[in-house]
Amino acid sequence: LAQATTNLDDVKKVEVTGKTPALRVTGEYLSEGLIVNFPLHSAGSFTINMTEVTSSWVVYLREIQRNQSTYLQIDGFDINMMPISISFQPASQLDGDNRLGDAVNLILNENSHEVYSIIKGRLAGVFSGVLTELANQVLSQVPVQEYLVP
Repeated sequence: LAQATTNLDDVKKVEVTGKTPALRVTGEYLSEGLIVNFPLHSAGSFTINMTEVTSSWVVYLREIQRNQSTYLQIDGFDINMMPISISFQPASQLDGDNRLGDAVNLILNENSHEVYSIIKGRLAGVFSGVLTELANQVLSQVPVQEYLVP
């Protein structure tokens, strides 16, 4: 954690910046497309490895009333992640051909920052959604009065 600022009086906003030494994202994908008129299909697992990830989070909160108590709930969660290095490890085959899959992997990794700029918004959206859900589960259990001093 490098820096944190809050404005909980009127805007209910928390800003956090920090640096993570390494971050690994894994998932499943399905890819279908054409090169010239040749159909290409691939599906499987992927891994994205990022190092020295500087990130900034802007979290917007709102108050909700329940059982005569006030709780906070995340109303918006913006994440921006800026890694120094990125490597992609998609499936090893494309249409059952290792040579073609290896060539695609090479292109992805030689152009990793450009590829990352294309998927960055979707990746941030996934992180934001997961973190919002987890934080809201915690925030819904503890009234504001128990952790914020007036």
